[in-house]
This record gives sequence, C-alpha cells and structure tokens, in this order.
Amino acid sequence: MSSIEYLDGIPVNLSNNEVVALMNDWLTIHQHSRHIITLNAQMVIAAAKFSCFKEIIKQADLVTVDGYGVDWALRKRGCPNVQRLVGVDLARILLQKSCQNACPVYFFGGTPRVASELRRVLPLKWPGLIITDIQDGYGSCSTQTAVFKDIIRRQPFLLLVGLGTPAQELFLAGILPYLTATVGIGVGGAFEVLSGLRREAPPFIRNHGWEWCFRMLQEPRKINRLPDLARFWYKYLR
Repeated sequence: MSSIEYLDGIPVNLSNNEVVALMNDWLTIHQHSRHIITLNAQMVIAAAKFSCFKEIIKQADLVTVDGYGVDWALRKRGCPNVQRLVGVDLARILLQKSCQNACPVYFFGGTPRVASELRRVLPLKWPGLIITDIQDGYGSCSTQTAVFKDIIRRQPFLLLVGLGTPAQELFLAGILPYLTATVGIGVGGAFEVLSGLRREAPPFIRNHGWEWCFRMLQEPRKINRLPDLARFWYKYLR
C-alpha cells in the first residue's frame, strides 16, 4: 500500500479507501489468511513494553488508525492526511462485504448476554449474513480450546474476535496459521455496540477525540487504562 507511515516501527495504513479496497479483495479472492489490527494508544504502549506483542502488530497484514491518540501522534510526526477507521465501523464494513460475497463469519468474544443478543440482532441488521457460529469469550480454558479447534474445523472466511487487547491479537496470531483463507480482526468491545447493549458515542464526541472519556463514563472499570494513556501522551504528544 502507498499510504503507510511508521509509529515506533509499526507500519500504519492511513488511507481508508485503500483499506476498504484491500478488505474487499481479501473477502473476494480468498488467497490466504490475513490479520487486521486497529491500532490505539493502549496497544502502542503495550507494544513498547512487550517486544513479542510489537512483533505481532508489525507482522499484521493491515494496521489501521483506530484511536485519536494514534491519529494525533502521527500528525505530530508530520503526517497530515491521517484517516481514522474506528473498530466498530470497520466491523460493519467487513460484515457488509461478507454479505455481498457470501462469506461465512465466525464471532468469538463478549459476555454470554452479548453473544445471545448478537444471535438475535445480526440477521436483522444484515439479512443474508452467513453466521458460522457465535461464541462468548467467558468460557473456561477447555471451552476456549474447543472454540479454537471449532474455528479451525469450520474455516470461516471472516473471524471477528472481541476479547480485548492484547488477548484478541494473541489469539489471532495463534490461530491464523491454521486457517486457509480467513480474514481475522480483533474488535474489542464492538460486539456490545453491534448487539445494541452499549450506546455508541455520538458523532460530535467521536469527531473531537473524546470517545475514550465517553467509554469510561459507560464503563468506569476502564479507568485503569488512564496510566497507559498518560504514558502515551508523555511519550508521543507532549
């Protein structure tokens, strides 16, 4: 891709048009498995701490700009044409492309309630979507091993994993070598939004970079991410 810039050695794709075109090709041609990562500040800090996690991100087939922190950090480094593509919006695009190309989709992650609600609402939002299975991410280790084996057996063309970072990226890095032509992406809390159980930040909040604050008001437990956000600001934005 032509629109690539680097943030601490991580190649980041800046053009949404190129990203969407690539995803469409991958869901049409089915050559081999692909790993998509939506990069945010928390992931950049984790990559700085753990070289193995950074290597997973660097080896991904596509890294997009998710969080505003990454957006601002790239702009501060002289990249004026950064285009964000939030994880939940990317998931919607992938689901629409999957409908158009009759691609079977596997969903893994979220709470049992979220998984149950996804089973109800997805066929209504995307008629014709081929759902291979929907499994929550709250099972025991043996249950998750069974899901791992089930995904390999079914070989979906699209795999959405909502386990939170870095668990979802580690899961995908582990399973994609066993899949023939799967596009895999970690979607964080997107399942909660897609299921309708969590309200999405209004456009004016998203457009001004306050989505992280909106999420923390919805889920106060995420306040433990503030130290990482402070480290990111100190390292990249001051």
